[in-house]
Amino acid sequence: MDFNRLAEDCTNFVFKEKTVKARQINASRLFPAIPLKITKANFLDYVKKSIHHIDIEDTTDAATFLTAILGQLFDGRDFAFYGKDFKDLVESLKELTEYDDPIDFFEEADSLEQTINTLFDLLHAIYRMICTLSNLLLFEHIDFNTLAELHPSFFDFYHCIKKILTDAEDASFLQASLNERVDEVQKELQIQLVKVSKAKETDPMFILIQTYLTMDMSSLFGFALNKNKKYSEETIAILNKFVDELGEHITKLPVAERKLRMQYFMSSIPFVMPEATFKSYVTAGFSNISKPQQTLLSAMAIHSILEQGGYFTSPADEDSMVPEDIYKEYMTEEEINALHGFDYEDVDYYIDEHEHGCGCGDHDCDCNH
Repeated sequence: MDFNRLAEDCTNFVFKEKTVKARQINASRLFPAIPLKITKANFLDYVKKSIHHIDIEDTTDAATFLTAILGQLFDGRDFAFYGKDFKDLVESLKELTEYDDPIDFFEEADSLEQTINTLFDLLHAIYRMICTLSNLLLFEHIDFNTLAELHPSFFDFYHCIKKILTDAEDASFLQASLNERVDEVQKELQIQLVKVSKAKETDPMFILIQTYLTMDMSSLFGFALNKNKKYSEETIAILNKFVDELGEHITKLPVAERKLRMQYFMSSIPFVMPEATFKSYVTAGFSNISKPQQTLLSAMAIHSILEQGGYFTSPADEDSMVPEDIYKEYMTEEEINALHGFDYEDVDYYIDEHEHGCGCGDHDCDCNH
């Protein structure tokens, strides 16, 4: 299998994006699917560098609050109220550990994922409703002339809606085109702090309206980045203490669980790897693999992420459990023939780390070599 090609595709998928936010999104998609082979020390070093880029107030309270959130992201069971809300989801997660048949496991996992995604969609819709209502409340403090001056289209919308409500001659035409016109104006307003006139200062109320228009759930489930901001020694001490406690915590976890939590946590914190480092990270993830099953499953997951992200020009065959595109892109004919016949029930995603001649200094391993 051509792991260099795979690493190159993953790297291009992330770094072809021009904005930090877009790179963060793509890297977050990939991290859970890339086998983790870094040492615990390197993982903690990356975490320390990453969380120092999170933008917070330079106070001990803000730093303490941030570390509490980070702790929940790594292991929600440490949260005092874990399991008291969404009890059905908690029970479903526990039941997943009891499945022996991989087919039943994945069916139940897919069903649970759909349920969680539906809940996120509902939360997103509710959050957008709150933002919309907040804008409506702002209108109580704005007279019509001020509102019309905020943006030229607001004046047009008023008369457009008035004609629709009064059933004017062109009401049907206006009603049919209203949604499209609103979308066009919304896209324009989503450019933060856009000024209607260069000769006039932006109205604070207009900025607040823009804020409500641009906010979504990602504003809650993510971190703002600082730009070369230096924190006080007290703040840094709290962040570093969290990293030290995280190191103690991960040593107490079983190997498979530890790796899964480390992978997820890396996908949740700010992405701060340079391009060359990320490529090396992906390449290392596919080194010292003794079982082809792990290789295939990881490649399938990564290929799916790249495809869904629009990286490939031609879609994979969705009817095939193992898309032919994966074979053609990364594997030789001998590897294809060998893997077509392997037993899916013998899949062990996390290999026994004592089976590969022990490169223990290069990965997360508990052996004493």
